[in-house]
Amino acid sequence: MALSLHMLGLCAGLLASPLIACAQQAAPATSADVKAIDATLQQVGNSLTRMDFDTFATLFTDDADFVNVVGMHWKGKAQVVEAHRVIFTTRYHGFPQHIVDEQVEIIAPDVALAVTTVKMDDYTAQDGRRMVNNVSRLTWVLIRHDGEWLVRSGHNTTVDHEAAKHDPARSHVSAPPVESPRSAVGPSK
Repeated sequence: MALSLHMLGLCAGLLASPLIACAQQAAPATSADVKAIDATLQQVGNSLTRMDFDTFATLFTDDADFVNVVGMHWKGKAQVVEAHRVIFTTRYHGFPQHIVDEQVEIIAPDVALAVTTVKMDDYTAQDGRRMVNNVSRLTWVLIRHDGEWLVRSGHNTTVDHEAAKHDPARSHVSAPPVESPRSAVGPSK
């Protein structure tokens, strides 16, 4: 039994060691890294606004993936580019988007995590609804490849302004108690 526990501990240590080594090698982003990552992410938005999908494609790795605001998961550069081409030549045709906040962290050698907040100009949707104050938050994983920062993965989520007012990580006021279904219908007997 002691040998088995010892072997289990050894195996666990071997599995964890690359993660520990990766975490130990992570370093703060240099100003040059931040500028280069920012340039890549700015180009992503600008190329979509201009509908320049050739440039857009150069900003992603071949094995890139992207999850959009409604949970569609596109795998590989070809799918990511084609899906964005369809969306930005129809629904978001000609609507500029602007990065209004960006946070960058180097999480491993040549790997960065970026979170951007993006505001899209107000527009009228295809169904006639007026879309105002459209803000998204995107999480990006970028990889330095041949000296350039490329997008390996992106995830886009719409910011719900009403829900953001009650963000528990930013609120100093505790949320009101939530009634359980039982207490809402009266005491149980």
